[in-house]
Amino acid sequence: MKSRALWIDCGDNNTRFFHNFANHRRVSNAIWDILDTNGEVVNSQQELSIEAIKHFKGIFTDPGLTRIDSKLKVLQQIPRLFSEEDNWILERPVTLLELEKILKSCEKEKSSGLDGWTVEFYLGFWYMVGTEVLHMVEETRRMGLIIGALNSTFIALIPKISKPTTFDEFHPISLCNFIYKIISKVIAKRIKPLLTNAITSE
Repeated sequence: MKSRALWIDCGDNNTRFFHNFANHRRVSNAIWDILDTNGEVVNSQQELSIEAIKHFKGIFTDPGLTRIDSKLKVLQQIPRLFSEEDNWILERPVTLLELEKILKSCEKEKSSGLDGWTVEFYLGFWYMVGTEVLHMVEETRRMGLIIGALNSTFIALIPKISKPTTFDEFHPISLCNFIYKIISKVIAKRIKPLLTNAITSE
């Protein structure tokens, strides 16, 4: 009984330690105040949200300095680097086996995205969700675009310095939906062997 009581005490102490550690981490990672574009301090949740949206919306918005027709004219002057056979490799239908290999190559225990799912979930329940995932990936391949719901992300802010005072001193990273990651990995894995034809050593 004594040993059991001692074990319970240690467990309580450990719980208290990790609870305090988590609270300290949450407090230290929180943004309590920031300088806005006018150099004034804002510290309310509403003001911080408005300033963050304004700042990062400006970063992620296309400035639109070049018209689309001008871009197309420039692209037409670039020689074709991929053959018809290469195009077939890039655009061929996706298979379940291809998706499984990509899942097994993904890093484990990574932060989840907007959908909340991780690679461990897909690997564990692939027999249930595999066909649905394949249909979704294939639909994006046939349509040539990714729907907005899959393209939605969480933006996490990583401080560049110990005590940032403006949003410029944060590095934003996007926590993407896992389906989006699968689609991007399919494209990357297919295009990687062809890059030697498109990139010179000079």
